[in-house]
Amino acid sequence: MLRLKINFRVRRSVRVKCPRHPRYNPEREGAGAIRGGCRYCVAIYELYAGKLAVERSLQALEQQIARCAVFNVAAP
Repeated sequence: MLRLKINFRVRRSVRVKCPRHPRYNPEREGAGAIRGGCRYCVAIYELYAGKLAVERSLQALEQQIARCAVFNVAAP
């Protein structure tokens, strides 16, 4: 039998802006809108992509936990 107790809470607020391209928004424009390989815009996009990866991982974990909970309820 495996018991897991997972408490996970992250609260982080980051406001970053490229000094050369202050209107760049990775959420709306994506990586294709980075002009001339600007290192600040690339770093902003990588930060955003990392956030999305963490959210996807947590969602996958929640789905796995839900599947296991269904198995435990169904077993006599």
